[in-house]
Amino acid sequence: MDSFFSMTQDSANSLHIVGEPTFEGLARYIEQNNVTKILVMAGAGISVAAGIPDFRSPHTGIYANLGKYNLNSPTDAFSLTLLRERPDVFYNIVREMDLWPGHFWPTLVHYFIKLLADEGRLLRCCTQNIDGLERACGLPKSLLVEAHGSFSTASCIGCRSPYDIDLVSHECRQGKVPYCDKCGGVVKPDVVFFGESLPDSFFDLFDDLPKVELLLIMGTSLQVHPFAGLAVGVRPDVPRVLFNLERVGDIMFRFPTDEPSLRPLSRNHSGSIHSSSSSEGYGQYAQHAADTEGICRDIFFPGDCQQTVRCLAEAMGLGERLAAAVSEGEKKRESYVAP
Repeated sequence: MDSFFSMTQDSANSLHIVGEPTFEGLARYIEQNNVTKILVMAGAGISVAAGIPDFRSPHTGIYANLGKYNLNSPTDAFSLTLLRERPDVFYNIVREMDLWPGHFWPTLVHYFIKLLADEGRLLRCCTQNIDGLERACGLPKSLLVEAHGSFSTASCIGCRSPYDIDLVSHECRQGKVPYCDKCGGVVKPDVVFFGESLPDSFFDLFDDLPKVELLLIMGTSLQVHPFAGLAVGVRPDVPRVLFNLERVGDIMFRFPTDEPSLRPLSRNHSGSIHSSSSSEGYGQYAQHAADTEGICRDIFFPGDCQQTVRCLAEAMGLGERLAAAVSEGEKKRESYVAP
């Protein structure tokens, strides 16, 4: 892909890979360069509109509302140690969250990602979310990487026997802790707990990074590694677009409005991104984060990602199809009968 052929001068007197760093400019870049290998990094922010709180927001986030459980750390609620010792704590939290399939429904952003797949432009969607809404909107399994697992399936933490998720959710809603009828272990949704390894599918994703032509980062704080490392793993000529309420990533990005002296994460800083034992295997890609002198590749669309993504869809000529997909999803939600 001849990315550098579409550069023009921006307001900061530097070149931008996409030409004009606007919704229309990005849409034009996608069309003119026939971009067919988009990597989407999705975080909790894309599901807030579905009624699901994120983890880290003050006062409203999941972690902020765990005080009544007297945990040493909010993350203890999602540790195997506590699950084995006090499984009732986890299942009380799960009952309050009610993330079981059918309770929450996809948002406009989820349907936009599905549209990218339908258009043949999606290489992969890697999501931090455990709500399963990417599955619910019909995104093909082959294009989806659930980095932290999901509530769509369940298994025993002892013998790993799979369990029907509807039966597990039914027991949870009845105030019970589901146990394995084979080994007696606790049965839990297949979400990744702290201290557990991420699924192989996540690390397989690093084989995709050299192929990526455009990176869309949606609704994530980029505070959790190794997930956040994907953003510095793509080639230096790949545009990276952030859809978020506020700027994240610190020096990982240089946006058109930044001072020229501000530079993204470079190979000299690559050591700082290794904050998890599960991150082994992606450090080799950190070298690609170095900025090309005088050329900007990052775009930040601040605000509610439901609105900013809608703007991009309209600029791409997908506005009507996206609205139709959202409307069809609403009809399915209204007619849904829980098992």
